[in-house]
Order: sequence, then structure tokens, then C-alpha cells
Amino acid sequence: SELTEIATIRAQEHPLEIIGIFDPDSDKKKALHLPVWNKLAAADQFDACVVTALNDPLSIYELLHKQIDTELIFAPSILGINEKNKVN
Repeated sequence: SELTEIATIRAQEHPLEIIGIFDPDSDKKKALHLPVWNKLAAADQFDACVVTALNDPLSIYELLHKQIDTELIFAPSILGINEKNKVN
């Protein structure tokens, strides 16, 4: 998504490394010069995930929540994922 592109550009302004993109609906192997995984288990070791899906970001959040600790999942406020609609 466009938000993914913005996030990768903005990440260059901070001391962090984006190791790839998780997109369960993608059949791409690469995007934005990064590996793309359609299964989170295929991803390299990571410290956190940032939700950047513009179409139904809450379902991506919920999918991640089933696999990793919620403290490792971040989402920009523009996506409307807040404490009220997050899975506990």
C-alpha cells in the first residue's frame, strides 16, 4: 500500500531496519526492494510489526495478534485501530 511505501521512507530517518513485508494476500516475492512473506512464520527474526494495510487493517492486526504478542504490533492512528476494537 501507499502507507507501506511511506513507512519505509520514514524508517530511514530512524535507527531501525525494515527486514521485509508481511502480506497474507500477496504472491509477490519482493516489494520495495524487500522480501515479501505471505506467512509470518516464513519471516526472518524480527522485533516488531507495523500494520500498514489500508484495506481492512483490523483483520491484519487480528491475524498478527494470533501469532505474536500484542506489544510487538504497532499501527498508525490513521488506520483507526484503537484499544476499543483491538483483540484482547
